[in-house]
Amino acid sequence: MPPGATPPPYGAPGAGVPGAPGAPTGAPQQVNVGEALSWAWAQFKANPGPMIVPGLIMFLIGGVMVGVYFAIIALSTSTTTETIDNGYGGTYSYNVQTSSLGAGGLLLGIVLYVVVFVAIMYLSASMITGALRVADGQPVSVATFLKPDRFGPVVGTAIVVGLITAVGLVLCIIPGLIAIFLLQFSIFFVIDKKLGLGAAMSASTNLSRSSVSNSLLTLVVAYVLSYIGTILCYIGLIVTWPLGQLFYAHCYRRLTGGYVAPAPV
Repeated sequence: MPPGATPPPYGAPGAGVPGAPGAPTGAPQQVNVGEALSWAWAQFKANPGPMIVPGLIMFLIGGVMVGVYFAIIALSTSTTTETIDNGYGGTYSYNVQTSSLGAGGLLLGIVLYVVVFVAIMYLSASMITGALRVADGQPVSVATFLKPDRFGPVVGTAIVVGLITAVGLVLCIIPGLIAIFLLQFSIFFVIDKKLGLGAAMSASTNLSRSSVSNSLLTLVVAYVLSYIGTILCYIGLIVTWPLGQLFYAHCYRRLTGGYVAPAPV
């Protein structure tokens, strides 16, 4: 998500040391969708195992949370049968279900929501961090996509961006869509440039405004990848989620003049 001021180019890594500090900077480039998708696919094919782990964990957590919730609902629900005279010498019966959850049910819902939210934030931050590490040319392992950088700032930024977007969507939808477009690179700046909340949002806004067509293209393709994964009963997200973040990382680095490690042959 682009900052308010144009960020300095990421800087190509020094010889033999991907992402090395003090390396020479590069000039911003145009987004090449074909190149970005090919690069993302090549990186995924080279290391599919580590990249699908976050998605598998997400499904596992979701399944456990749903199972726990419905199990508690079932255990706290009782059914009674009511019989009523129909006024014509006959009767009819119906079942009435009552729940004893009360305030406990509300508390349970809040706890489950918080657990899922934290898990989503952690895995999302890990996925973006992993995609940037791949762009740096770092060796890929399971830890690459399970150890997020700057998790606290990422959560804070995600919450603020989410609130801004939600308010915008409520206000006739268009303001929300504009917010999504302008703030799409914010988390990348938080992780990659170590920027704070305001600076990252400002940088994302500046980047998106300075290269509208490229930024819009990046956003649309990323959403298409996500949609494809969703329509495949969500199982497809196990593949399209890492692919989408790798694609995003490639486009982000190109737009900021950053380094992108060559795709594996």
